[in-house]
Formats: sequence, C-alpha cells, structure tokens
Amino acid sequence: EEILVVNQPVLLVDKRIGRLLEGQPDIEPESPRVGGTFVFYPQPVGIEAEWKVGRGPQLSADLRSITARHLQGGYVQASFRHTRQKAEYLPFVRWQYFDGGRKFGRNAPLERVNEVDVGLEWSPVSELELALLYTHTLERTRSSAFPFTPVKGADRFGVQLQFNY
Repeated sequence: EEILVVNQPVLLVDKRIGRLLEGQPDIEPESPRVGGTFVFYPQPVGIEAEWKVGRGPQLSADLRSITARHLQGGYVQASFRHTRQKAEYLPFVRWQYFDGGRKFGRNAPLERVNEVDVGLEWSPVSELELALLYTHTLERTRSSAFPFTPVKGADRFGVQLQFNY
C-alpha cells in the first residue's frame, strides 16, 4: 500500500482500487455498475426513471483509505404536458437519491443525496424555454469541503433560460 500525505488526513490507498501518486496521473479505479432507464414521454402524462447500482471508490469512515464500496442511486420524475396556442407548459415533480462515494470528488468521500424537486418548464415558442425549479433537500452530504457534514431541510430555487437553435 502507498501512503499519500495531503493537507487533509493521511490516505492509505488500496492497490486493487487505484493509486494516487504525487506527480502521476490518477489511475481510474474499477467501478462496475449496472443501470436501467425507463422513459414514457408526456402525452400528456409522462414518467421517467433511471437507477444504477454497483461499486465504486469511497473514502473510509476513518478517513484513512479509499476502497471499493457499494453505491446506488437514481431518480423518478413525473410530468404533465399541456399545450395552449403555441406555448407549451410542462410541470414536473422529481425525486432523486444517491448513496455512495463521490467518484470525481477529491478523495471520493461518501455522498448521500435525497431531494425532491418541483418545477415548471414553459416554452412560448420552440426556440425559447424558461424553467423554474424548487428543490427541498431531505438530506445531502456537503462533500465539496472537509469535514463532510450532512445538510438537512434546505431549500433552493433555480431559474434557467434556454435558447434552442
């Protein structure tokens, strides 16, 4: 096993997963996964779901090693399509969940996401879409910075304007 000292806790890297060597490019750890997708386009009601399970790199609870661990997650979304004159309205509700290592995060910390979104997409003409989104976070790991603390009961609003060409 290699030991890599960083500004955060010491990491003991399991050779079966990959090596993190200073000055060397990261070697992609094995992360076998299987997933499925189901889409029933809104006519006017739609359902969309995607789920995956497998194994991937994850920082251990004692913050000393990265090993392959179980992961799973996905989303389920229901929508309703309504057309009025040329405008199209698409209200939706989505639940998303993930429990596993954040593969592309520094040191692959454990990340848990459990959120519900409610939103509306409005397209007055085919070249323009406006989306409004409200998200309620039941649980989400703040994995962007150490210590990796959970956030519960948070709310956020989002707005997106998209031009299609």
